[in-house]
Amino acid sequence: MEVFNKIEQDIATEIVNIGLAKAGDSLSFFTQEKVFISGKDLKLERICDNELFKKSLEPLTVLSTEIRGDMKGYCYLIFDKEDTERLFKLSFPASILENKEHLEEMGTGMLMEMDNIITAAVVTQFSNLFQLDMHGYVPEFFKGTKKETIDHIMNHAEAGSFLLHFSTSFSSGERDISPEFLWCLDESFVNAIKSYTQKDKVVAKSVGNEKNL
Repeated sequence: MEVFNKIEQDIATEIVNIGLAKAGDSLSFFTQEKVFISGKDLKLERICDNELFKKSLEPLTVLSTEIRGDMKGYCYLIFDKEDTERLFKLSFPASILENKEHLEEMGTGMLMEMDNIITAAVVTQFSNLFQLDMHGYVPEFFKGTKKETIDHIMNHAEAGSFLLHFSTSFSSGERDISPEFLWCLDESFVNAIKSYTQKDKVVAKSVGNEKNL
């Protein structure tokens, strides 16, 4: 059974994409080019460990951020090996790319900062629209196999949690990177979307009635 109807799904997608677009503006300093981020194939369902995400080219790199406040949960930004290699080639000079130890240190720092920016942008969008007090905590860095990654995510998930997941596209010039974005959220997210949708319907109906007077 689907959690959202079509209107609720569209609203959730729009909210996420507004946040991602704002994050893209902030990420441009990494690549020295304009960055566009968009989300697609957004889906919300009750969480289980079956096919949490599609990425499989190991090792997988995961940035985990705890969401605290009125809405609780965890955010995961998942890159596969190909994603990180493309991103590092786009962001670092040859002198860093050729130094494995230096690249690992700088690459980890860059990915964590990217996660900070992206998570903060989407959380801020949720907070402003739903009038909730919420924020992202310090991100955690994780690297492992697909099975280890699933275990890592499920260890954070609570019974009754919902999984909001979608693929993202980072476009800079002619280069694209496509990490996956997962949000393990409590029921307050579902309630907030449904309440916001009903409020929007009431406003639209009120405006329509005024036009008919």
